[in-house]
Amino acid sequence: MIEKNKKAYQTLIKSYNGEYSESYCKDNHLFIAYNRDGSLRAKTRNLVNYQKDIVNTDLSFIFGSWQTINPAEGFEDTKNTAVTRLQEILGDNDWERKKFEIVQQGLLLGVTAIRIGRNEKDAVKFAKVDLTESELEPVYDGDDIIGWRLRTERHSKRIIEHFLHDRYIRYVNGKEDIDIPNQYGEPWLIVIANRPDISTDDWVGISEWEDIRVIVDDINATLSRIAAIEDYYAIPRLLITGASEADLKKDDNFFFVDDPSGKIEFLEFTGTAFPSILEKLKLLIATLKDRCPELIMNDLGDLSGYALKLKLEKLQKKIGQLRQNYFAGFAQLFALIYEMDTNTKMGFDIVAEDVIPHDTTALMTEMLTLQQAGVISMQTATEELGYNYKQEQERMRDEGPYLGLPSQ
Repeated sequence: MIEKNKKAYQTLIKSYNGEYSESYCKDNHLFIAYNRDGSLRAKTRNLVNYQKDIVNTDLSFIFGSWQTINPAEGFEDTKNTAVTRLQEILGDNDWERKKFEIVQQGLLLGVTAIRIGRNEKDAVKFAKVDLTESELEPVYDGDDIIGWRLRTERHSKRIIEHFLHDRYIRYVNGKEDIDIPNQYGEPWLIVIANRPDISTDDWVGISEWEDIRVIVDDINATLSRIAAIEDYYAIPRLLITGASEADLKKDDNFFFVDDPSGKIEFLEFTGTAFPSILEKLKLLIATLKDRCPELIMNDLGDLSGYALKLKLEKLQKKIGQLRQNYFAGFAQLFALIYEMDTNTKMGFDIVAEDVIPHDTTALMTEMLTLQQAGVISMQTATEELGYNYKQEQERMRDEGPYLGLPSQ
């Protein structure tokens, strides 16, 4: 089962990158055509890249142009030393690049993973686990996941690692190589499901790409079929009746037939398939756009008011769910690497820019109404409007003397 997942992940990545092999087309019943001698004449090609528009839009909206790390509720960091130290650890681990790689893998495969450890200088390090090269499975105690098992083949070595709540164990070619205690109570491997699949209890989430792959494949297959027909008839072909090959003679660019009852005409496509093919193509694209709210950002057109609000709300909810999943995993990562570095427990939260367009006036009215009614806090209202509450409070204190306000 694990090896099957590994191969399935590899297939997902290849198809995402538009690699339509002959075997892939056959296995997925996509357009493919052969010559009389059995050689390949045409097959499905990568003509549209809707999947990359969707994944890149998700990545951009999940992170926005900025993210702020704050102490989690119940944890104090009055001098900002904990956040500063965490940011140093993240900088040493090339976080600005790795965070995109980690989330992109989750969007494509439905799950992503981060491994944590130390280097030869005892510095805390972390990295994305490449699930196309490794085999990951949970370790259960009854129905509860208590850790993870990771299998990797590297330089002719078979490595099996056990990431448990109380230990880290590694085997190389079947022999125990490392067995050390884990004093932090959290496995040194964090697994994040992209969007949990409510239809199953599996730990793997729903892949943004696999969820639409059949539709995009069908669009590419349909477009490739049209292109193949156009390519076939692009070179003029003569239809000759009333004569055999021996009856023909050539003079420059003209053919002559001695049989007066024969005729020569250009072969043209006269079928009625094109209208139905084009209608199918329109339906597929419309279905894809309806399922993927990210695509409306490429074609807002003249939408405004309530219609635009409904479409953007669908996208906002999806990005909100993705942020919640990934930022929760990041918060878990931040707490673990900070404790491993300082031997101090600390919790962190992540706040990011809200980059999806919305009706600011309506949202402001709603937030202020709820805040004044005592339903939500001023901090929640501020963050819903896309501002960092603590940062704005500090700026207001700094500006107070210049505005003639009492210092706080």
